Order: sequence, then structure tokens, then C-alpha cells
Amino acid sequence: KLQYTFSLFDRDHSQTIEPLEMIDLLKKLFTITQRNISGCSAECLAYDIFRALDLDHNQSLSREEFINGCLKNKAIRCVLSPFESTYPPKD
Repeated sequence: KLQYTFSLFDRDHSQTIEPLEMIDLLKKLFTITQRNISGCSAECLAYDIFRALDLDHNQSLSREEFINGCLKNKAIRCVLSPFESTYPPKD
């Protein structure tokens, strides 16, 4: 599921996700799902996610960074994956 989710965010098929790709898709996900993440904008959320997942600080997420980061952080996984049913996560 996370590999498929990565491919959804990698709109230009560069094998990385850039901040603008994530912002664009987050805006669409919020519109479709009518989620409101604590009043946080898609831009704010995307940059927070990049700060957490972009381990080499190159302003792009590799497939490995994305998947490993999502596996380690349920809150991020719930926001980014269209397959997760609730946010915030119920732990």
C-alpha cells in the first residue's frame, strides 16, 4: 500500500517526491475526504512531513525515506495514505 501511495505522490515519475508534489496531492486529498487536520494547511503539513522524513535534507523524498518514515510514524501514515481510515490515529 505504501509503495502505491508513493507512486501517487510521485506525479512526475522521478522516483522522488518533491514538496510541491506533496502539497498538490494533499490539497486534493483534503478536498476529496473533507479532512481538516487541526486547521493546518496542506503546505504547512507537507513541510512538517518533509522535516520528519527527509533524512538526507535534499528537499525530496526517496521511496525508501517515504516508506520507512511512514512505517515508523503512524500519524504521518494516516495523513498520507488514502487507505488509512482515520486521523488522528487511534492508538
